[in-house]
Amino acid sequence: MKKRFTEEQIIPILKEAEAGLPVKELCRKYNISDATFYTWRKKYGGLEVSEARRLKALEEENARLKKLLAESMLDTEALKAGHYPTLDLNISYGETDIDGLRAGNTGGTSGSGGATRTGNGTTTEGVIGVTLNVPLYSGGGTQAGVRQQRSRVTAADEALSTVRRDVRVDTRSFFRSVNTNIESASALEQTIVSRRSALDATRAGYDVGTRNIVEVLDAERDYYEALQNYANARYDYILNSLRLKQSAGTLSPDDLIQLNRWLSASAPGIEAIAGDDETIEDPTQD
Repeated sequence: MKKRFTEEQIIPILKEAEAGLPVKELCRKYNISDATFYTWRKKYGGLEVSEARRLKALEEENARLKKLLAESMLDTEALKAGHYPTLDLNISYGETDIDGLRAGNTGGTSGSGGATRTGNGTTTEGVIGVTLNVPLYSGGGTQAGVRQQRSRVTAADEALSTVRRDVRVDTRSFFRSVNTNIESASALEQTIVSRRSALDATRAGYDVGTRNIVEVLDAERDYYEALQNYANARYDYILNSLRLKQSAGTLSPDDLIQLNRWLSASAPGIEAIAGDDETIEDPTQD
C-alpha cells in the first residue's frame, strides 16, 4: 500500500537533501521514487512547514473558487438555454388483453393510431411522436434569470474582493499594534525599575524613621500598578501577534505550544519577566 506523506514529513526529507544526502539514498530510505522527490522539491523547496501548510490551504481555496465559478457559469449557460428550441421524441407501446370474448374469431383488424385488435381480446398499440418547441416570448423570465445569475457572480466576486481588502487592512493594523505593544512594554520595563528603586528607597527611609507607613504603601501601590500595566501590555502583545500571524497565514500549532508554555505553572512570574534583558520577541523579525 502506497504511503501518503504530509507536509510535516516532506519538509524534513527535503532538508536532508539540502544537507547533502544523495537523492538515491534518500529515496531508498523513505521508499519513494525519484519522480516523487523532484515533484516535492519543485513544490515545497525552500519552504518551512508553516509555509507549506499555507500553500496547501491556498491551493484548496483556489480550487474551491474555481469550482464555484464553473458552477456559476454553467448555471448562466443553462438559463440562456431557455431561448433555444427543443426537440422531443416520444415513443409509447401498449398491449391490452380482455378476457371473456368469444373464441373462434381469430382475425385481426386495424384501428386508428397504430392500434391492432385481434379476435381473442388482445389489443396492441404503438405510437411514435416528435415535438418541436420554439419559444417566442415568455414575459422576459429567461432574460431576467440570466441577469440574476450574472448579478450573483458579480456579488460573489465583490464579496471576495472585500474579504481580501479586510485581510490587508487587518494585517497592517495588527502589525502596527504589535510594534506599539513592544514599545509600550519596553517603556513599562523602565517604569518598573524606577518604581522598584523608589520602593526600596522608601522602605529604607521608613527603617531609619524619615518616611512613614503611608508613603511605603503608596510606593508599593505604584510598583504593583506598574507590574499590572506591564502584564497588560504583554497580554495585548500576545493577542495581537497571534492575530497578525492569523491574518498573514503563518499561524501554526507551534505558536499555541509556545503560548501554553507561557501560561504553565512553571513559567516565571511577571516580576521575574520584567527583570529579563529581553522580555518580548519581535515577531516581525522572523
